[in-house]
Amino acid sequence: MKKALLILLLALTGFAFISCGDKDGNEKKSSEGSGKVAESKQKMIRTKFIYSGWVVYEEQNDGKMYATLEAEVGDDVQIYTASDGSAEQKKAIRRVVSTGEEKELEFIHVKFNNKDYWTRDIFVAPEGSTELYIALSDTMTYSKPDGISILSTMIKEGELCVANKFAEKDGYIACVIYDGNSYGKEIFVSGSSVTNYEAAVDFIKTYYKMEAAVAAENALDEKHYDETCKVINELATMMITYPYDYSYSSAEDLYNWVKGKILDSEAIYPLLNSTTESYFTSSYYDDDYYYDEDYEYDGDGDDWYEDGYYYDDEDYGYSDDYDYEGDYDYEDYDYSYDDYDYYDER
Repeated sequence: MKKALLILLLALTGFAFISCGDKDGNEKKSSEGSGKVAESKQKMIRTKFIYSGWVVYEEQNDGKMYATLEAEVGDDVQIYTASDGSAEQKKAIRRVVSTGEEKELEFIHVKFNNKDYWTRDIFVAPEGSTELYIALSDTMTYSKPDGISILSTMIKEGELCVANKFAEKDGYIACVIYDGNSYGKEIFVSGSSVTNYEAAVDFIKTYYKMEAAVAAENALDEKHYDETCKVINELATMMITYPYDYSYSSAEDLYNWVKGKILDSEAIYPLLNSTTESYFTSSYYDDDYYYDEDYEYDGDGDDWYEDGYYYDDEDYGYSDDYDYEGDYDYEDYDYSYDDYDYYDER
């Protein structure tokens, strides 16, 4: 179980990892099996997963497909092609070890985390779907980019949706979502209700990795508690150290949404160590919008943030002895360098 948990967590964070057992405790094939690094020069179709779950399969020695890894919405995947340019596919029996259920299904050959696997075409987007958007709030969807053709499907705040790089049409974004059919379903959302800002995407995906970590089977029992704590704090550290641009308001809103989810989570929050807990419970700015000295911009405590930019007293010739925040409030006194030549007077 411990190794199965590590497969899940390290696969989610993008590290190469080879395990001895899958989610159901099956013996894995050797490096000569279907999990070996692909060396074929076939044309590859680049796309993304549109479904989260145990949808990455290995064909084992009995010729049957067994779920081996979990994929998440937005994870990159490449599809091998046949001679006619279509996806390379085959029929095979999928076996569910926990129930013994077997069913013949169509599988497509893919490369995931730089190794060969199989999945089903209902779990991936069409060719060229390489962009990822996040819903900034609960978002309505449309069958056409007209704001009128409303669908019953709603994309919830923080959910990810896959698109291609030419997704924008008349102020709407054409996204692909899972609907149980091959290569998903195309829907449209208002461009103002989603963002593909890279930092925001990374924060949201990291949070979902945290959720996946604590959701792993028996992850929080006594035996695996320390292991899960370690992974959660490594993910939290990724969020702390990621270079984040606060001038992008929609990304900041999403960041605050993620912070709230972590603080409210009865599963994730108790696993944070003192350093990461302090990060998630501290404010970056005080009431006057000055940079919090606990997270100093350059270490001297004389920094502040305004209108999307960081400032430092030294940039304006202020000495460190000048208690800018305590004696004068820039906003209260409405000093303007341009209008009052404040800089020149000093």
